[in-house]
Amino acid sequence: MRPADCPDVIFARPGRSPSNDATRNALTLMALPPTRHGVTTELFLRLVMRRAVSGDIGSIEKLLDQAFAPSRFESSLVKGLVLNGRNIHHWLLEQDRQLLAYVCYSQAYRRGTEPIGWHLAPVAVRPEWQRKGHGSELIRHTLAQFPISGRPVFVLGDPGYYARFGFSRIREPHCPYDLSNEHFMALRHSGCESFMIGYEREFNGGAAVV
Repeated sequence: MRPADCPDVIFARPGRSPSNDATRNALTLMALPPTRHGVTTELFLRLVMRRAVSGDIGSIEKLLDQAFAPSRFESSLVKGLVLNGRNIHHWLLEQDRQLLAYVCYSQAYRRGTEPIGWHLAPVAVRPEWQRKGHGSELIRHTLAQFPISGRPVFVLGDPGYYARFGFSRIREPHCPYDLSNEHFMALRHSGCESFMIGYEREFNGGAAVV
């Protein structure tokens, strides 16, 4: 568990690319502890940001259930997206192979079948690690990763929070879960065509269709 006197991540460097897919393209983050009497200790926390793989689904479900308790919709949603082979991209933040944070991007559609970008949802941080900046770091890093970086990204959430990543409220397209678009935002979207944006069908119930 992260010591209370450690600051948020203050040093980051690209991790090496090992041979297995689970850790390829990882980003290694080091959080250095404060100095004591002018001497920096050698203790540090090593955080690894990497793409999720199929073997991670159990840990992801557990994290989502903890972060969104008592709701189990989010874990059922991600399980359904994975089992049904949807086109998703998702990342983890770990410390010593312990899952701390998670973010998922799924396809956004125009008129039901035409991909136009990505939906950012869900994003979660283990309860005892919340309010330490790790969720923000995970979002910021993954928004810059291929193929997310080359397309519009949509999110339904707190405008005050997501504005820090460059998201802004939009009038079009309409969100089926927020018809007033009061909390619907986009990044890298400039269109003004009026339509109802589409989600993968798992968002309608979170259940796997297998």
